[in-house]
Amino acid sequence: MCIRDRSKYIDGYLLSKQLGDGKWLQKVCEHAAILDQKGNVLAKSAGLDLKAYDYEFANDEGASEKTLVEEGKILAQVALTGESPCKAGIRVNNQKYMLVRYEPGKKLAYLSKVGGGACLMATKTVIVFGSYNTSLQMTDGKSQNPGQCNDCLLY
Repeated sequence: MCIRDRSKYIDGYLLSKQLGDGKWLQKVCEHAAILDQKGNVLAKSAGLDLKAYDYEFANDEGASEKTLVEEGKILAQVALTGESPCKAGIRVNNQKYMLVRYEPGKKLAYLSKVGGGACLMATKTVIVFGSYNTSLQMTDGKSQNPGQCNDCLLY
C-alpha cells in the first residue's frame, strides 16, 4: 500500500463509516493514524501530531523529573505489549491517555482520556490508531463515541 493509498484509507475508513443503507457517516474519529511497528508514522489525519518531546512530571517522591516522550513509539509498544515504555505514560498530541483494557491475543488496546478515548490495534505489519472526542459531533449530529470509533478500526 503506497502512502497515497494509506491517506485514502485514513480519510475513507478510519474517519468515516459506511452505514447499512450505503450512506457514509463522517467525522466518526477525531484523529487516526497508521504507524509501522517501530512507531514511525506512515499516514495520519490532519491535526494529529505524533512527535517526540521532553515532558516534565512529578515522580512518586513528588520531585520534578523530565523524560523523553516519543508518541509514535509509545503507541506501537502499547499495541504490541499492552505497556507504555515511557515514565510519562501514554501520550498522544500531548494529551494523557490511560490503558483501560488490553487483549494480548488480538494485540488490541482500549484507551481513555478526559472527554474521550482511543482504540489501538497491531496487525502483522502496522499499528492502527483512532481516537474520539465526545465534545465533537459526527455528521449525524451525535457525539463521537467509543463504539463508532472501535467499529472504524476493527471492521
